[in-house]
Amino acid sequence: MQQVYLHIASSSGTDDDLNKLLVLLRNNSTTKSIRKNISQVDAILSKISPEHNSLGFAWILSFLADDVTDHNKFMDYTRVLLMKGDGKQLRLGAKKIYKICKQFKESLMLTESYITGVLPLQRAIEKLRGPKKFLMTSVHSIYLMICLKARCYRQALKVLNIPVYEVDPKSDGMRPVDFLSFQYYAGNVYCAMKKFDKALESYQMALSTPSQALSAIQIESFKKYILVCLLVHGELVRLPDQIVSNIVLRNVENLAAPYMELSRNYKKGVPTLQVVINENQEKFKKDKNYGLVNQVVVSKVRRNIQRLTNTYVVLSLKDIAESADLDGGAAEADQHVRNMIADGHINARINERDGMLKFLESGEDFATTIMLKKMDSKIKEVMILSKMLSDLNKEILLNPRYVVKTMPKEKGMGDEIKGNGRFEGNSRFEEEDRQLRMAQEASLMDQ
Repeated sequence: MQQVYLHIASSSGTDDDLNKLLVLLRNNSTTKSIRKNISQVDAILSKISPEHNSLGFAWILSFLADDVTDHNKFMDYTRVLLMKGDGKQLRLGAKKIYKICKQFKESLMLTESYITGVLPLQRAIEKLRGPKKFLMTSVHSIYLMICLKARCYRQALKVLNIPVYEVDPKSDGMRPVDFLSFQYYAGNVYCAMKKFDKALESYQMALSTPSQALSAIQIESFKKYILVCLLVHGELVRLPDQIVSNIVLRNVENLAAPYMELSRNYKKGVPTLQVVINENQEKFKKDKNYGLVNQVVVSKVRRNIQRLTNTYVVLSLKDIAESADLDGGAAEADQHVRNMIADGHINARINERDGMLKFLESGEDFATTIMLKKMDSKIKEVMILSKMLSDLNKEILLNPRYVVKTMPKEKGMGDEIKGNGRFEGNSRFEEEDRQLRMAQEASLMDQ
């Protein structure tokens, strides 16, 4: 154990030194030595610099994560490592960082000190990504879960606002369940921030993940997908069978029966919706979706009011209450209308003296600086994605394994050769060339 400590402490941090240290740490005898002397790990960690010897510190700490006796001390070590550790060294031990972060999450949950884990986990993501800005790491899902527990939704958006286009499970040990969890938690964060269109995308990503068995995460994602669909579109948009696996399409609706019933009754009106909600109230609360369900009812009321803007110019609050199935009458209608005006869903003015509502023309101006900035940002995002797809396509086309798989086999080439030994494929190619020339001539004549 003393030899391991000396190698870690003497490492200068150069590429050559780090590679030698990595070979030593991966050695079976080193692993056995650390496990045999696990009682000395705490003393060793107190002597190692997490800033200059991040790789060694993380490696030793990962053994402590196997059996934590003092959660506060383990969390202190982890925070220091993630905050001060060198990104290059942490990426070399990415799988160990994942293991540490998983136990860090468990310790945070046991001590209910979620808020103290938000910033260290964010730093871990930044360091594990390194130069790969759009990489999804194994820590992404852990970070989002802790943000949800700590109710730091805006902090979670700092990571979610950076799109993820690539994964590297070989280097950091990310599993399919981590990807599913990331999409599910991302959807929950967006719901908390009322960004329902983004939440819909995240839940759909979880549901369209290739799978041979239906995951519990996909079932929960589908339940929320139904509710968010009703909030965004006013109806359930069926999952596209081209990208969603058959195992999901065949079973997921049966496992979300109360939600399917809610979607079927959405267009029947608020009273019918309320009956369905009352019948399944316990199930919705058990799934922790009762808040979203209530928002679905509010969205139905708002859609009823919004529909009136297409027909009327002036309308009384009493008439609005009747058209929108509001039991609270004009007072409840007044409250809904004020909220819709504040949220920008309708453009109207209330005459408090006679209780009349006047619908105005849309005041939205698309030729603003803010709108131009949004468009510019989206265009840049599309250009980045296009370049990444182009680079990936080139990489695949030049990959030796791809070339071998797609090259014409000798046997296949032989099929073109007939019994007389003459190559008969040329006539087919000549016919294709002739047809192409004719098509070009016809095009020129049309011009």
